[in-house]
Amino acid sequence: MEDIGKLEEVQKTIEEGKTVTGLIYNHQFMTDQFREMNDGITRFATHAVALESLCCAKANIMQIWTCTAYVNSEFSRMPSAHRVQKIVHGTELWYKSERITYLLEHLVLVLKLVDGDTKPTMGYVYDAMDRAKLAIEQRSGEKYGTYYRKL
Repeated sequence: MEDIGKLEEVQKTIEEGKTVTGLIYNHQFMTDQFREMNDGITRFATHAVALESLCCAKANIMQIWTCTAYVNSEFSRMPSAHRVQKIVHGTELWYKSERITYLLEHLVLVLKLVDGDTKPTMGYVYDAMDRAKLAIEQRSGEKYGTYYRKL
């Protein structure tokens, strides 16, 4: 997983995701807006899970920049808010986040399995990892074969 995170495309997408979430969580106004639009759910974990959470909250995150409370706020005039707004309303972050989440879905499931309260046997973990690698290989095609090779 760490090697996949070092790929340039993945790093750039994660950095943009961090920029968006950093702005939301480092400013109370944005956090309040996000909580209001996202039913109070504001928790992100690992980078892969964070990208998945970002994708799930896409509509709410995009809506922040068009809501009346934001438009009328002093915060809307900050350069950092404009920079993040450009990222959020672009397509690159969302496309790449969804693609990475799709490709790594099975690997994240293996990580959750290993991190759970009940520890599975090593044979079960190896089998789950082999299945995850196979799923990544099948989903990735030629363009994203580097994800599979990193495993």
